[in-house]
Amino acid sequence: CVTFKLAARTDFLLRNLAKAPVYYHPLKQDPSAALQDIWVRLTGVEKGQPHSIDLRGRTFVLPEYVRGIARVNFHNLCEEPRSAEDYLALARQVHTLFLIDVPVINPENRNVARRLMWQQQLHPPRRVS
Repeated sequence: CVTFKLAARTDFLLRNLAKAPVYYHPLKQDPSAALQDIWVRLTGVEKGQPHSIDLRGRTFVLPEYVRGIARVNFHNLCEEPRSAEDYLALARQVHTLFLIDVPVINPENRNVARRLMWQQQLHPPRRVS
């Protein structure tokens, strides 16, 4: 694997995201249309293709994936058993993550909250080695 650093004045991914909010809260309005608009601006397609990530003998399937951009349901990412290593493998292949259908997390759901924190900590913007 060879890594190339591309020196450019314009980061086109960030340019497309510049005016988009980072979080959408569904209590005020349904964010689906706004998220779909951002998805299309970033990927150029209405719907991504499934993409599999090998997790040491297990497979995690991202339902929608286009050139390092993924859209995944909260249940699939955080409510199924996952380890920090799983989230690191995800972050190595996905630079932009659309996490949809995020519920209110109650104190009884500590495992789900922990998985969400792992995902956020191991997937900071453009800082995965």
